[in-house]
Amino acid sequence: MQRMIGPQRDNILSEIYSKLIALSHTFREKVEEECGWSTPTFYRKQRLITGLSNAEKEKIAEVFDDVIDSIAESRNKYRRPNW
Repeated sequence: MQRMIGPQRDNILSEIYSKLIALSHTFREKVEEECGWSTPTFYRKQRLITGLSNAEKEKIAEVFDDVIDSIAESRNKYRRPNW
């Protein structure tokens, strides 16, 4: 049996699952870029109960919107026009 790595072309389950798995990675990378953080800083700030500035909170919300919008745009690929 041949093992395939990554999403399988024309396999809706594989493609969607791969996109969802990559979503958290994409979100983290974009937050790090927008806020000027390293990966350890991202995870340290994630554990804080308080400590994010209002500007950081706003930027994180914007990144969240962008990431969710990008995944929402790709969903039409998997739907029939009449669904």
